[in-house]
Amino acid sequence: MSRLPAIGGDSGNWGEILNDFLSQALQADGTLKPELYTLNSLRDVTTASPADAQVLSYVAADAKWKNQAIIAGGTPISVVELAPVQAILIGNALGYSSVPNYTVTDGSATDPETGLPITTTITANANGALVVDGYTVAVGDRIAFWDNINYPDHDSTGVYTVVATGDIVHPFVLNRTTDTMTNRYWVAPILHSDRYGNGFSVRLTIDPSGFEAWVLTLVAPGAMAEGTSSALRLNSHAEGTSTTASDSAAHAEGYFTTASGTYSHSEGLSTTSSGYGSHAEGVSSTSSGFGSHAEGQSATASGEGSHAEGLEATASGDGSHAEGELTTASGFVAHAEGNFTVAARIGEHAEGSGFFSGNVPAQVSRVTVAGQTISGSLNIGFGMFQATDLVLTDNRLSVIRLDLGAWRSADDTASHWLIEITASRKSGSVRLVAPATITQTDHDTGANAWTVAVNTTSDGLSLDVTADSGTVRWVGVTEIVEVP
Repeated sequence: MSRLPAIGGDSGNWGEILNDFLSQALQADGTLKPELYTLNSLRDVTTASPADAQVLSYVAADAKWKNQAIIAGGTPISVVELAPVQAILIGNALGYSSVPNYTVTDGSATDPETGLPITTTITANANGALVVDGYTVAVGDRIAFWDNINYPDHDSTGVYTVVATGDIVHPFVLNRTTDTMTNRYWVAPILHSDRYGNGFSVRLTIDPSGFEAWVLTLVAPGAMAEGTSSALRLNSHAEGTSTTASDSAAHAEGYFTTASGTYSHSEGLSTTSSGYGSHAEGVSSTSSGFGSHAEGQSATASGEGSHAEGLEATASGDGSHAEGELTTASGFVAHAEGNFTVAARIGEHAEGSGFFSGNVPAQVSRVTVAGQTISGSLNIGFGMFQATDLVLTDNRLSVIRLDLGAWRSADDTASHWLIEITASRKSGSVRLVAPATITQTDHDTGANAWTVAVNTTSDGLSLDVTADSGTVRWVGVTEIVEVP
């Protein structure tokens, strides 16, 4: 029985005993013996019926795969490296409909494992030249083809030779190559693809999830692809089922996720991170803004540096943050939280926890007001960067309370006002329910001449302030209760 050498013992036999022990698991070149691979070690067989799985180790230097072994029922099967292909054609890109715009013709052979008839010819249903990702094919080109959607009852995935490129009076015609009639498992380099660049490897895998039978995947130099995933740019990483990392240093993981932005990260189910440095996670979330982050279900972060989290939350303003359910932060650096709340003003913080029929929200918002006068008057703005007025939400009653402070630092003169306004905006028309209540609660004698006035505008309210002399800075916080 094999064993490890005894420390301090086995004089003269130490090397033979160690070699005998290692040879139980390793081949002479140091690789693991194929018979030791098992389905249980490759995947959780409880999530799908036991079937084929794939073991591939990647060499980043030349975008090749080595030590290829396909495990079917525990038995290793050779993977054949085929001659290069010129392009990759996904069948449903030709037309995903109940009546596909190409026709498959089967030969007499059937797949030994699935029993499906093996397709030998693909013919377009209409005239026209075949162009794949911007590459115009030529007669004799080898095309890697995958489709189990339009014709699920046919084994049409394989490598085909172009026998007719197609033109205005002829359809294109592809004939299956002999090497993919006889080899079920293969890998090949791709020579041309205007969309993805050169130097890729294309490989045929079996989807371990069991949802799809065959998948063609792409691997870029320096990239890593695991499962049925495509890594299309230098140093990108794709893992899981049908994931795609298509930009430099992008990372896609999970199921049907896409990381198309540089340094982006997408994880979960059907998430997309397309913005530079963006991050999408959860289910069907999208981060398209520069440095944006979307998480949850169907959350969207499209503003630069925005963050959307929750259920169908949307952060479209730069630097905005939306959280909760169906919240929207569209204003610059705005923040919306709760249910159905909307923060559309610059710097606004809106929150709410309920809504009326028709998903009409009841919400409370806070907005900063700021401005500076120099020996005169100013229409100071609500929000950052001195926006001109406070836009009222249409078809709402707005109950507004503004705490406003003013300070002239040169002589340390200060004043404080409490302003209360009840206004409605109905079908675009703004109305003050009563004149604004403006109370100068605290002030120095030097601020006796300072004044504040509230006026209506076409879509809201404006705040006009006056100081007699010197530089006076005005800052306040506005609380808005909106009644739908």
